[in-house]
Amino acid sequence: MEANGNQFDLLEWYPHFQSCVKYFLEHAQHSPPIQAVAAFSNIQLPFQKAQHLLLTSRTGGSPSTMPSPTSRATGKLPMHMQSPNQTPAVLTLNPYI
Repeated sequence: MEANGNQFDLLEWYPHFQSCVKYFLEHAQHSPPIQAVAAFSNIQLPFQKAQHLLLTSRTGGSPSTMPSPTSRATGKLPMHMQSPNQTPAVLTLNPYI
């Protein structure tokens, strides 16, 4: 990939970009250094959004049906509360406040 002056080939660049996004979604976002930077920057990572949506989308859930804080922290959710391993088609890293 060569970017001399105003020369930039988007069609050559885009597959590299997709590869980076795929690596981030599958591996990097789960590493402690990335999670630390995201927490410091006040950015919610994609895997955190999936868990948050899953836990808040339940309607009428009693406290007895919700997982304990320790099970959420260790990632050990009951089978009916685990999300499938699907990555969204469009993904953005937005700060949350």
